[in-house]
Amino acid sequence: MSTAAGGRPGPDEERSLGQLFSSASEDLQGLIRDEIELAKAEMRGTVKGLAIGSGSFGAAAVLLVASVPMLSFAAAYGLRALTGWPIGWCFFGVFLVYLLLAAVLAVFGTRNVKKAKAPNRAMAQNKKTLSILGRAKPRPAVVVPMDKKVKAVEDRTSRPALDG
Repeated sequence: MSTAAGGRPGPDEERSLGQLFSSASEDLQGLIRDEIELAKAEMRGTVKGLAIGSGSFGAAAVLLVASVPMLSFAAAYGLRALTGWPIGWCFFGVFLVYLLLAAVLAVFGTRNVKKAKAPNRAMAQNKKTLSILGRAKPRPAVVVPMDKKVKAVEDRTSRPALDG
């Protein structure tokens, strides 16, 4: 097919409606495939970054938990150096500080949990939807005999193409 200036078919070479639909369909399929590949590529990078980040947070949490006993010993021995108390009482003092910290965090957490509310709007919408669906009458299924299904398939395959 020769083309006029600009890459378009000349006036004698107009494409048929079927060819235009076919071309548009192929272009749309190609565009969709490209968009899916782009999304996959972006997600691969995102998932990789999330995996590395969550692994780093996990390692940090392990190190933090492992450092708590060392902090406790350092605090107890530091308290002994400052006050001269027996070491047992210093460890008991560190324990009391941890106990106080845990109580403060528990009170803070309890207040935040009590502030949480049920999703009332979503629950009301769900009840409304269920009541509507409960009143809906199911449509009877249309049963098509097998010989009519075969005839319909034959009719579709025997039609001439729209290529013109």
